[in-house]
Amino acid sequence: MVASSAVKFDLESIFVDLSQSKNGVNKHVNVNPKLTSTVTGVRTWGTLPIEAYQNGKPAWLDDKGELIQGIFVNMPDSEYHAIKSCLSSSCLKKFAFDPQKGYDYFLGKKETKEQSPQLKRSMTAGHLIHGHVLEPWLSNYGVKTTQEIEELEKAGFKVLENHDALKKVMQDHDLKGGNKKISEKLHLVQQEVDKSYIYYPDYIESVKDNAGSRFLERSDFEQAKKAAALFVNSSLFARNYKRGGYNELTIIAFDDKTGMWLKARIDRVDDKYRMLDLKTIHTLSEAQVRRDIDDKLYAIQGAFYKRVAELASFELRDMFALTFIEWDECVRYANAYITDRSWERTKIFEQEIYEDFVDWHRTTENKDSLNYSGEMMMDLSFYKLSRRPRVGS
Repeated sequence: MVASSAVKFDLESIFVDLSQSKNGVNKHVNVNPKLTSTVTGVRTWGTLPIEAYQNGKPAWLDDKGELIQGIFVNMPDSEYHAIKSCLSSSCLKKFAFDPQKGYDYFLGKKETKEQSPQLKRSMTAGHLIHGHVLEPWLSNYGVKTTQEIEELEKAGFKVLENHDALKKVMQDHDLKGGNKKISEKLHLVQQEVDKSYIYYPDYIESVKDNAGSRFLERSDFEQAKKAAALFVNSSLFARNYKRGGYNELTIIAFDDKTGMWLKARIDRVDDKYRMLDLKTIHTLSEAQVRRDIDDKLYAIQGAFYKRVAELASFELRDMFALTFIEWDECVRYANAYITDRSWERTKIFEQEIYEDFVDWHRTTENKDSLNYSGEMMMDLSFYKLSRRPRVGS
């Protein structure tokens, strides 16, 4: 599918010092990496994974801020997403059916469309589960939630549950609130009675504001953690996620043929060098799993990972699987393997999308539709109408 960038090694660099990464998960990390060059002059750390930080500096960037090809462990999620002018699977999936939207994503333009509360909830829960399964040494993966009143009181705060509780404290201490705002009343109580008083509704809003999109209600937060814990203690986890391999493996590679930099962040490469991606799902059923893989282009994501790995000369098994976790009302999980036939077709589609993106990127004219301009003949399937129940007389 892709031509690899051949790497020129000196003899000493072949005999690398391998050891386990400091986080205890990623195995076979080159602890004495050396910068070399590909035959086309691209600087590279070679074909073995290395720590993302070397001597305290980002190993994926040189002193001028230019990218270096390599395979990295322990790169923070935020740093990966901050890498600009680099094609990713997220970009390619957006581009597949909306080229301008995908290219805007590539250019770093933020989407203006607000996510629905349901989508935010689902994505944040998935992010939390992701962290607890793949990078458990990171504290809740940046997801925030509120503490219960009892927990705040144990921490030394005096919690006013609602406006009535605030008014009662003012009455008990003969404080005149009148028509003051709640914030002014609270400030008065803190000044005249005890500065440790907090107003619980304000506390909840402040946590939400500070967390931004990474906020979960307490019940959802606990349920997501429970789902992650149950999965981590399962035989499925032991077989696929516990034995060696790499978690959150980042690959940055240069495509000599297209002149483009590509990046991939693979959830899991197991001890047999198989790629797995961790997904949350609303209902774990065969039909829903198939629908999610099709609609959300998850298989395209895997084919792109394989492309980037080949460019970096990092050998992975020619296959892709996804672990789906249902977390909400009940906890269930299963692995879904892409069949060989579907995988081969996926790679063909991914190649087409990649070629289209490169063409779009190279062309300077403004294009706002996949078809440039023209007419289309639509042969309808009538999928929805054919399932409409008829009304009996």
